[in-house]
Amino acid sequence: MPERRTSERPTSERPTPTELATALAARQPEFLGFLERRLGDRALAQDILQDAFVRSLDKLADLRDPGAAVAWFYRTLRNASTDHARRGGASRRALEAFATEEGITSNNAGVRVFRARAALREKVTATCGACASRGCVDCTCGR
Repeated sequence: MPERRTSERPTSERPTPTELATALAARQPEFLGFLERRLGDRALAQDILQDAFVRSLDKLADLRDPGAAVAWFYRTLRNASTDHARRGGASRRALEAFATEEGITSNNAGVRVFRARAALREKVTATCGACASRGCVDCTCGR
């Protein structure tokens, strides 16, 4: 079995994670264009790109072939855009099922869900106070 080449540069000359992050950040317009073409929404593409950059920072040190960092990041972006589409599809199907169950339109169901979430947010804030504004992730109210 042929040995797999990992890099042209010796390990001691490999770029640091910071250098890799800088190289990826320099290609930000290219990555954004890629996502924008896939998603059709610039704001959504910017959000997904930012999330992908943040998630990828910890993994840059683990790359076996730093020369493949750009290809690896494109794969990360493809996966992130696919995951977003799946989540959106699941939410849409759940909303349509709710609408069918209630005998209303999908738009009406969306409005009802929005209002229900707003009412729940108000109730949690009234019950828990200021810690609820952070989403109760690090709740200090003891309830």
